[in-house]
Amino acid sequence: MPPRGFTLVEVLVALAISAITLLSGLKLFQSTTESLRDSRIRTFAFACIDNQIVRIKVQPHLRNLGTQTLECEYDQVGFRIALEISQTAHPNFRRLEARAYLKGPALNQQLAERIAFIPVNF
Repeated sequence: MPPRGFTLVEVLVALAISAITLLSGLKLFQSTTESLRDSRIRTFAFACIDNQIVRIKVQPHLRNLGTQTLECEYDQVGFRIALEISQTAHPNFRRLEARAYLKGPALNQQLAERIAFIPVNF
């Protein structure tokens, strides 16, 4: 009658395959979590930019030509918003370029950008 059960080599091979599968699953989970975090931060950056664009459209005294830098915090994430208002070929419109960066000296990566045209003299 042949011996029953698994040999030590078979058990070790099965454990090695299980460990490799588990580690690859954890790596996939980690990269998915980081991707979701980055997406969430970009969404917050766009929300800050959109709020500033609406603020400039509603308040006419903020439509002056030039650049300005503002700070915005959204869900405990700080952003630096760079706004540039420039003249267009049409005298009744101005071009607004808004860019969002994470707040902090070492984090100068641009997260979001919007371009809008603002009516003036209406």
